[in-house]
Amino acid sequence: MILPTPGGVPRALWMPSEQQIKAAAQQWKTIEPGAEGQNASEIALETSPTKIAMYVGVVLAGVIGYFVYQNQNTKPPGPLTTGQPTGTTSTEAPKDLAPEEIAGICQSAVFTVEAVDSKGVVMTKGPGFLAGRSIVATSLTSILGAASVRIRSYDGATWQALNVVNMDDAADIVLFELPGLDRLPFPTDDAAVTEPGTAVWVGWPIRNPTLAAFAKSPGGSTLRLSKGFAPGAPVMGPKGKLLGMTLASAKGEFEVAPAKAVMALAEKKRGLGIVEALSVSAGGSHRGDALTVGRLLAKGRTAIAIQLLESEIARGGGGDAIVWLGEALLAEHRPRAAALRFATAKDSWKARRGEGRALLESWDAAGALSAFRAAAGSGGAADAGVLAGLALSLARTGNSAKAVVAAEAALSATDLDARALAFTAIAGATAKNDGVEKKALEALEKAKPSDAELFLTRGECALARGDAGSAEKAFSSAKDAGGGSRALASRGRALEALGQKDAARDAYVEAADANALDEDACLRAADALTAAAKRDRALAVLSALLAADPAH
Repeated sequence: MILPTPGGVPRALWMPSEQQIKAAAQQWKTIEPGAEGQNASEIALETSPTKIAMYVGVVLAGVIGYFVYQNQNTKPPGPLTTGQPTGTTSTEAPKDLAPEEIAGICQSAVFTVEAVDSKGVVMTKGPGFLAGRSIVATSLTSILGAASVRIRSYDGATWQALNVVNMDDAADIVLFELPGLDRLPFPTDDAAVTEPGTAVWVGWPIRNPTLAAFAKSPGGSTLRLSKGFAPGAPVMGPKGKLLGMTLASAKGEFEVAPAKAVMALAEKKRGLGIVEALSVSAGGSHRGDALTVGRLLAKGRTAIAIQLLESEIARGGGGDAIVWLGEALLAEHRPRAAALRFATAKDSWKARRGEGRALLESWDAAGALSAFRAAAGSGGAADAGVLAGLALSLARTGNSAKAVVAAEAALSATDLDARALAFTAIAGATAKNDGVEKKALEALEKAKPSDAELFLTRGECALARGDAGSAEKAFSSAKDAGGGSRALASRGRALEALGQKDAARDAYVEAADANALDEDACLRAADALTAAAKRDRALAVLSALLAADPAH
């Protein structure tokens, strides 16, 4: 007997009611009557246990079917479909992108930035990238000295960059607005891992992005790469998200501006004209003035300052630009290069003062004394910097009595800066005059230099007094405070004075590795390695110095 089911309910899940069963049985009787009007099978059902078993079976089947039906219509929904391959969900971490996928991103979001001179000739080409739907970020260094800026996309579109959204010259970032451009910028990843050794992509050249890695950063305050790249290129994580922008290489450290710093500038639109933003004169040359250069040096952007000044000098800039360039080179611990620059400005007592400082840092006390005397004789006799330089060069050439006189004159001057105070303190220690040393150190502390500078000065004073142990501790503190290669090389000198030649050599090599431009560190490392019969390593250190500064 087959009973009809309600519409839409599967037969296997339907349980007939008792009335339906009786009605069907009655219909069955009339179709196939037997003895006493009953069907034979019905008689069997009524006269045996089969009837009970069938009823029980029907009831159980109905109950089971009911619960199966309810379960199928009330179970939790499955995962939302997102167009992902079968077996994945939206909660899975995105996979690292293949090189060709990274290149595809670069072709859409990376641009070529051209610095053009007043004659329309392209001076330099470098990278830029999307920091907004119509905003391209690049390095300010890459366009210094340009009369105009042209930006090209990978597909051949070209823009004349006229509107500067924002800029930060000390951070080496400038952002241009390109009318008509409407593309999605790089997504950022603030939670990305930036530990040393972390692999990253640098989006330049556009067709062939380069693998690199984050490098160790002294103090952990800045991002650095393991090798140098053109400034203005995007640095991406393995999933194609923006981590930062390459900067002009300063001291061989290959710094990276964090993505959030670039994006913050893009959000704070100032709307500058390109002439105003780049400090370009009507003739198309960048002004290497004291205000701009001083601000750059104060914020540690020496590489930008040097390029700005060299561009100014190439255009016929005078003695002031040369003096500032020498100061910038001294800030990069390149005293020999600085001395050569200062020497070309013959008509300036400030140049002679700078030359003396550079020669002191090159450990040429006799040459420094000659330069400071020339500075004093050409208008700088009352300058605190000249007096302090005279004091230290006199002390180092054995003229202690005259050194003390010059040091006391320097302490009486009204224009004492931190460098002059440091020179005076070291002069007092070298001349074994505790009063001068103490007075200069107290004045230096009140001037509030960086912790590294203060520890370096204390270390030099201790070393001049013959207390190498205290000097080593002070230089170690300077290293921990961010003193860089200068602190490392100075610690090497203290260790050498303590008779620890191997430890000193290691300190010199560490300093040279930290800053291939640090002349003193590289030369001391090469000498120590040569003495230890490690000439190949010594040659490698000197080769790195030559590569970083071909002027050597």
